[in-house]
Amino acid sequence: MGEEIRKFVEDALENERVEVHTETRVVRVTENNITLEHKNDRLEIKTAGVVWVAGVRPNPLTASLAVERDSRGLIIV
Repeated sequence: MGEEIRKFVEDALENERVEVHTETRVVRVTENNITLEHKNDRLEIKTAGVVWVAGVRPNPLTASLAVERDSRGLIIV
């Protein structure tokens, strides 16, 4: 993904109060926590829930974002 597009998407998510972690590996997910690893540093975050976003289908939770979409419901970036 180009830097300009990456920054646009990251800003749009952060404007919706979505916490974005790039270049980060998910180490562990439990009922109340997620442990992340970024450049050999680990971060444990207490959470009420985790949304894993990957794949080729739009995540239903993105429906509330006020962004342009294509005919398949994918966000146009």
